[in-house]
Order: sequence, then C-alpha cells, then structure tokens
Amino acid sequence: MAIRLVYVGNHRLIREGLIRFIETQPDLSVVGEAGSPQDAVECVRCCQPDVTLVDLQWWGMAGVMVCVVSTASGGELLQAFRAVHQGRLAWPCDVDEAFGAHGVQPTLTPRQVEVLQLIAAGLRNADISTRLQISHQTVKLHVRAILARLNARDRTQALSIGIRDGIVYLEP
Repeated sequence: MAIRLVYVGNHRLIREGLIRFIETQPDLSVVGEAGSPQDAVECVRCCQPDVTLVDLQWWGMAGVMVCVVSTASGGELLQAFRAVHQGRLAWPCDVDEAFGAHGVQPTLTPRQVEVLQLIAAGLRNADISTRLQISHQTVKLHVRAILARLNARDRTQALSIGIRDGIVYLEP
C-alpha cells in the first residue's frame, strides 16, 4: 500500500515539480495539494494523508517530524517521507540554520500543545484520539514529536518541561 502524501506550498511550479517527482515512486502517492494554510486544513481533512509536506514558512500549522532543507537531494526527501511514515524523527545538522533564516524558533505546534495539555489532564493516547477526533497513530506521532522537540525521555519528562516552560498548565 502506497504512502499517501499531501503537499502544501504556495509556489505552484515547485509544487507541480515535486509532485511529479514523488509520483515516480511506486510506494508514494500524492493524494492532495494545497497552496495556502487555509486550503491545507481542508485538504488534509478530506484526503487523510499519511504524511504532509509543508513549506517552512508555514511552520507551526502541523506537527513536524522531519525537517528537510531546500538543499536536500531528491533521495533525501524520499527518505524523509518514508521515515515519517515509519514514525521516525529526523533533523539534519543544518536544520537550526534553516529555521534561523526564516526567523522561526522550533517550538511545539498548537496541536502538540493541545496533546501535551491532554496528557497533563491524565488522558491516555486512546482518549486523546477520541477527544481530538484523530487516529491513534496520529496521537503517537504527536507524542513522539513532543518528546523530540522538548528533548524529553518520556511523557512524564515532557510534561515537566511543559509545565516549567509555561507551555501547559495543570488543571485544579
């Protein structure tokens, strides 16, 4: 079964070229594309992709598992798709440079904050999945991304960091 992808980027020519390149791979299938963050939300909701490729300028609109800089080769991009689909994280050594060039500080996305807040409320992954109406696998990907972003060993340490840094609050 092919890995289902959605590509979100505002440069149509680049989007079309990447889509053509991606579709040369037998294990990858582009099921949707969007030219704006607003269109992306609807596209992802309708297409239910396994992986979404989002331009760095829209950082924070989705959980990020992998950052691929624009100097990456086509092979590196394909490896990144496959890594994300397998639930792995990958951050190239020059990722901080890529973020800095866009004035972006890598922090938790709003959805990741929401997941961490639900963890703080004592919910299990299955409960979070039901509450947010997302798949159990998507919850697991968010948790892995939270752990990576906060450099935490486990959910407890991520929660401690989140509370310390004012990302989440314990409900009375």
